[in-house]
Amino acid sequence: MNIYRVGGSIRDSLLGKESSDNDWVVTGSSPEEMKSKKFKQIGSSFPVFLHPRTNEEYALARKEKSTGKGHKDFIFSFSPNVTLEEDLFRRDLTINAIAQDKNGNLIDPYNGLKDLENKILRNVSVAFKEDPLRAFRVARFCAYLDDFKLHNELKLELKNISESGSLSSLSKERVWAEVEKALNFNFRRFLEIIVEYDLLRPWFKNLKNIPNKFPSDPFAKWCATEMENNYSLGGELIEDKSKQIKLYFWKLLDSFDETKELSKKVKFFKKFVNNNKDNDFFWALQFFPNKETFIKRVYSQFKDYDFSYLQNKQYNEIQNEKLRIIEGLILRNE
Repeated sequence: MNIYRVGGSIRDSLLGKESSDNDWVVTGSSPEEMKSKKFKQIGSSFPVFLHPRTNEEYALARKEKSTGKGHKDFIFSFSPNVTLEEDLFRRDLTINAIAQDKNGNLIDPYNGLKDLENKILRNVSVAFKEDPLRAFRVARFCAYLDDFKLHNELKLELKNISESGSLSSLSKERVWAEVEKALNFNFRRFLEIIVEYDLLRPWFKNLKNIPNKFPSDPFAKWCATEMENNYSLGGELIEDKSKQIKLYFWKLLDSFDETKELSKKVKFFKKFVNNNKDNDFFWALQFFPNKETFIKRVYSQFKDYDFSYLQNKQYNEIQNEKLRIIEGLILRNE
């Protein structure tokens, strides 16, 4: 049995960047041997194990062959005879195909070190296109390493993925996972790659405009991009309820016009003054400084209002009275 540290943690350490976790590859072993050493198996398609003390992931070295368009359409081979070089060959980019042995020696069969030095993103092999998610991973790496350039071979692979239509085989969860990671870095670069290499359909088919400026907050970058594209970009990608609510408030606040007639302003405030999502509302409000003072004042005064006198009223009476109060607060603060 030999154990190697691989992938992103090696790349990041060589770039002087912090890495959140380590990934490990084990050669010359078997599931039975791993279990005998108290590793806990978690992989179903291929053997991945959790270390009994560190809880880090250890995967048996494997080869893979695509049998279809989906990311699950692969045949895996993970016998003890699979070499480290064969395992690294299945990886997406050369800079992610570097390993380190227990003595600190680097194993670099596909010249990832040279590509790191030259700031080049290059695919390891033509098998790159077998998982179309790798196109979005490249866009994400361009956001993370925004001074790196794409090798011509990789540009061709992105074009092949675009033309194949295989991006439609991806699940929205996998696509959003790459978007969410990219939001922490240069999201403009992520979007530029999607546009430049026509990775738009189906997930970003309505991406027409890229904002001139982005907020620093990660999810606000997404909201700003939605706003720039009339909120038709890809709301269906988001399953997180809190993020859905934040985007909803962002859209509402974007639509607010203080110069409109009183009835429309009352209708605007009615949509959210009765909600219990203050944190999400105020999160969105901070990105509309020209509207923030007036809206916050009306909103806060309504929240502080004593409605105890309405406790014995009928529902319709209560709602009508609240609308009357909203109207009065708007007039008072204009």
